[in-house]
Amino acid sequence: MDLGWRLLTGHIRAFADLQLLAVVAATFSLLAICFGNWLYIFYRAPAADSPRSYFVKTMPEVHKVFFEFKEFSALFTLPLAVCAAFILWRYGVQTLERPWLRYSVAVLMGLAFFYLVVAFGLGAAVTKLRPA
Repeated sequence: MDLGWRLLTGHIRAFADLQLLAVVAATFSLLAICFGNWLYIFYRAPAADSPRSYFVKTMPEVHKVFFEFKEFSALFTLPLAVCAAFILWRYGVQTLERPWLRYSVAVLMGLAFFYLVVAFGLGAAVTKLRPA
């Protein structure tokens, strides 16, 4: 996040590191989405003792907000991270010279981080409501 802030302010020195980390972030976002969807198989199981059945029966608001919102908002991290990485690699050092590109990449990275934190926070909150 520090490199994103430095990019936004125009004081970045480790531009190559930012390019590499943007690709790493997009890759980890893809992996997290794949594994997250794989873990959701247990949540969405039609069994009566599945977490989904428990929350729909006892706390439907938790299901609607924590799971439905979390499930789909977490998917935003991938296109945001991919767009940021694409701009950084496509325009290279020109990104530093064009303020609108710097701002665009910084906003994309900030939004990706925001959706990551929201998904993580809601996931952590759910484990406190009904531990496995």
